[in-house]
Amino acid sequence: MMLDAELSLRSAVRAVILSDAALAARLSRGVYDEAPRHAVLPYVSFGEVALRDWSAGSDRGLEHDFTLDIWSAAPGARETIEIADLILSRLAGASLQLQTHALIDLRFAAFEATRQAGGRVARGRLRFRAITEPKQGA
Repeated sequence: MMLDAELSLRSAVRAVILSDAALAARLSRGVYDEAPRHAVLPYVSFGEVALRDWSAGSDRGLEHDFTLDIWSAAPGARETIEIADLILSRLAGASLQLQTHALIDLRFAAFEATRQAGGRVARGRLRFRAITEPKQGA
């Protein structure tokens, strides 16, 4: 299946983020698909995802546009920006090991910071674009 590429990509991104002890400690080890109701802030959750066919000839592939949302109760946007910078540092040039697919490219696309819940919670949103293709023999 091609759509399992997204699950494989998420798993690899989560593993890279949590492999950094300082970053994992800062996030209370929280990198969620959907955060539990009483998750401790700050944490990261996977947000929006859009998948598009990226096949060429007989080569199959997928383009993934996905977001990582950074949630914080700290005043202002400083904490979300600092965590976003740490995540970008970890993912930049990282050799992500996907189970079912090969990662061809991963690029940072954008960052934005907003306030939610009447200003009580900050959200930083990192946008990425990735290209994957099935592993040979898979």
